[in-house]
Amino acid sequence: MCRGSIRGPRHYLPVRVFFDESGDYAFPFDRFDCYVQAALVCPESALPAAEGFVRDRCAAWDLKELHAHRLSAGQLQEVAEFLSDMPIELCAQAHDTI
Repeated sequence: MCRGSIRGPRHYLPVRVFFDESGDYAFPFDRFDCYVQAALVCPESALPAAEGFVRDRCAAWDLKELHAHRLSAGQLQEVAEFLSDMPIELCAQAHDTI
Protein backbone atom coordinates (compact mmCIF):
# COMPACT_ATOMS: atom_id res chain seq x y z
CA MET A 1 0.00 0.00 0.00
CA CYS A 2 1.24 3.46 -0.88
CA ARG A 3 0.08 6.84 0.27
CA GLY A 4 -0.08 9.79 -2.07
CA SER A 5 -2.34 12.52 -3.28
CA ILE A 6 -4.05 13.64 -6.44
CA ARG A 7 -4.01 17.36 -7.06
CA GLY A 8 -7.46 18.65 -7.86
CA PRO A 9 -8.15 22.06 -9.39
CA ARG A 10 -7.80 23.75 -6.00
CA HIS A 11 -6.72 21.16 -3.47
CA TYR A 12 -4.95 17.88 -2.85
CA LEU A 13 -6.99 14.74 -2.34
CA PRO A 14 -5.30 12.19 -0.07
CA VAL A 15 -5.51 8.69 -1.57
CA ARG A 16 -4.41 5.13 -0.85
CA VAL A 17 -2.98 3.01 -3.65
CA PHE A 18 -3.23 -0.77 -3.47
CA PHE A 19 -1.43 -3.12 -5.86
CA ASP A 20 -1.82 -6.86 -6.35
CA GLU A 21 -1.00 -9.51 -8.92
CA SER A 22 -2.46 -12.89 -9.72
CA GLY A 23 -0.54 -16.11 -10.11
CA ASP A 24 3.16 -16.66 -9.93
CA TYR A 25 4.18 -15.26 -13.34
CA ALA A 26 5.88 -18.55 -14.23
CA PHE A 27 4.97 -18.26 -17.96
CA PRO A 28 5.02 -22.02 -18.65
CA PHE A 29 6.02 -23.04 -22.18
CA ASP A 30 3.74 -26.09 -22.39
CA ARG A 31 0.34 -24.44 -21.83
CA PHE A 32 -1.58 -21.21 -21.95
CA ASP A 33 -1.55 -19.21 -18.74
CA CYS A 34 -2.73 -15.74 -17.88
CA TYR A 35 -1.83 -13.25 -15.14
CA VAL A 36 -3.20 -9.89 -14.06
CA GLN A 37 -1.67 -6.93 -12.27
CA ALA A 38 -4.09 -4.46 -10.73
CA ALA A 39 -3.83 -1.11 -8.98
CA LEU A 40 -6.68 0.41 -7.02
CA VAL A 41 -6.65 4.12 -6.17
CA CYS A 42 -9.01 5.00 -3.33
CA PRO A 43 -9.53 8.45 -1.83
CA GLU A 44 -9.07 8.28 1.93
CA SER A 45 -12.62 9.63 2.30
CA ALA A 46 -13.95 6.48 0.57
CA LEU A 47 -11.73 4.06 2.49
CA PRO A 48 -14.17 3.33 5.36
CA ALA A 49 -16.95 2.40 2.90
CA ALA A 50 -14.57 0.22 0.86
CA GLU A 51 -13.22 -1.53 3.94
CA GLY A 52 -16.77 -2.09 5.20
CA PHE A 53 -17.84 -3.55 1.86
CA VAL A 54 -14.92 -5.98 1.80
CA ARG A 55 -15.39 -6.95 5.46
CA ASP A 56 -19.15 -7.52 5.01
CA ARG A 57 -18.78 -9.52 1.79
CA CYS A 58 -15.99 -11.68 3.22
CA ALA A 59 -18.22 -12.50 6.20
CA ALA A 60 -21.32 -13.12 4.07
CA TRP A 61 -19.45 -15.25 1.52
CA ASP A 62 -17.27 -17.06 4.11
CA LEU A 63 -13.98 -15.83 2.63
CA LYS A 64 -10.77 -14.44 4.13
CA GLU A 65 -10.12 -12.25 1.06
CA LEU A 66 -12.00 -11.36 -2.10
CA HIS A 67 -10.22 -13.33 -4.84
CA ALA A 68 -11.94 -13.22 -8.22
CA HIS A 69 -11.31 -16.90 -8.95
CA ARG A 70 -13.27 -17.83 -5.82
CA LEU A 71 -16.28 -15.64 -6.63
CA SER A 72 -19.38 -16.52 -8.62
CA ALA A 73 -20.49 -14.40 -11.57
CA GLY A 74 -23.10 -12.74 -9.34
CA GLN A 75 -20.53 -11.97 -6.65
CA LEU A 76 -18.14 -10.51 -9.23
CA GLN A 77 -20.95 -8.32 -10.51
CA GLU A 78 -21.69 -7.10 -6.98
CA VAL A 79 -18.03 -6.12 -6.51
CA ALA A 80 -17.95 -4.39 -9.91
CA GLU A 81 -21.16 -2.47 -9.15
CA PHE A 82 -19.75 -1.33 -5.81
CA LEU A 83 -16.56 -0.08 -7.48
CA SER A 84 -18.52 1.70 -10.21
CA ASP A 85 -20.62 3.54 -7.62
CA MET A 86 -17.58 4.72 -5.66
CA PRO A 87 -14.91 7.34 -6.43
CA ILE A 88 -12.42 4.48 -6.74
CA GLU A 89 -10.24 3.90 -9.81
CA LEU A 90 -9.15 0.43 -10.84
CA CYS A 91 -6.49 -0.19 -13.45
CA ALA A 92 -5.69 -3.76 -14.53
CA GLN A 93 -3.29 -5.19 -17.07
CA ALA A 94 -3.42 -8.79 -18.32
CA HIS A 95 -0.40 -10.82 -19.48
CA ASP A 96 -0.44 -14.24 -21.09
CA THR A 97 1.91 -16.88 -22.44
CA ILE A 98 1.11 -16.34 -26.14
